Amino acid sequence: MPHPLAFPSWLKQCRIERGLTQAQFAVRANISLSLLRKYESGARTPPRTTATCLA
Repeated sequence: MPHPLAFPSWLKQCRIERGLTQAQFAVRANISLSLLRKYESGARTPPRTTATCLA
């Protein structure tokens, strides 16, 4: 996994490469859309277990 500071941009890039909107990705990841937005913006950092699942 990338350096923790790079997680937001890495997560967004992975989502875009899969051709998913934030809403679609949130549903697939079983997290709320608002939480995904916070992860992508860097406002929140997911717990290690969540980050591993998103990877």
